[in-house]
Amino acid sequence: MAGNMIIVPYSAQYEAQCLHLIEDIQKNEMNLTLGRADQEELMHINSYYTGAGSCFWVVLAGDTVIGTIGLKATHGIGVLKKMYIHADHRGAHTGLAARMLATVIDHARDNQLKFVCLGTNSTLARARRFYEKNGWTQIDRKDVPEPVLDSSFNIADDTFYKIDL
Repeated sequence: MAGNMIIVPYSAQYEAQCLHLIEDIQKNEMNLTLGRADQEELMHINSYYTGAGSCFWVVLAGDTVIGTIGLKATHGIGVLKKMYIHADHRGAHTGLAARMLATVIDHARDNQLKFVCLGTNSTLARARRFYEKNGWTQIDRKDVPEPVLDSSFNIADDTFYKIDL
């Protein structure tokens, strides 16, 4: 199933679809009340994901955006952001989430980042199991490097993970 889907770097032509996908999942599945103003990266995807090591990707099934994932690099550290997959394309049987994660990890290694961390919400048990199954280690908020913590997580993030490269 995942063979029909491609992961490509973001371009502005996908903006409306990306915003719709992310906001729909946040509101209707995660019950989060985050607006665009609470998520700087959604307001300016192209400029937010610039700089050495940073990138934002979309997953396409034909011309339709069915997934997003980003890597924000700062101070030699990567932050995984905005990993969303349309409900119809989730599950181990698709292999899509693993492919998306591998894209980020490969990019981080290619850009010689030390490690990648992420923030998620403690209520997202399925996502947390996925990260743990793929080698991520849960860390305390206090163990997230200060420059990353200050600028890279949204208000709903209360659980943090790290993977060494």
